[in-house]
Amino acid sequence: INKTVILTGSDGLIGRVLLKHLHNNNYKVFELDASKGSDLSNEKFVKDWFSKNKAGHLINLFAINDSISTGRSSSSF
Repeated sequence: INKTVILTGSDGLIGRVLLKHLHNNNYKVFELDASKGSDLSNEKFVKDWFSKNKAGHLINLFAINDSISTGRSSSSF
């Protein structure tokens, strides 16, 4: 079994919990998150990164949250 995972959104609410679970089960995890400088909305970055990093699994939890980038609270929507 290949225990290597690419986890996008690794610093998000679900990502942090899943990352801990994967580490506790001896998975090697490549973490991708905007807070770590990973710009998954940039096609060149994505192609370059994925051509250099291989894994047996991909879990995509990447999302763009406008309330974080603009500083608005959810009550302002």
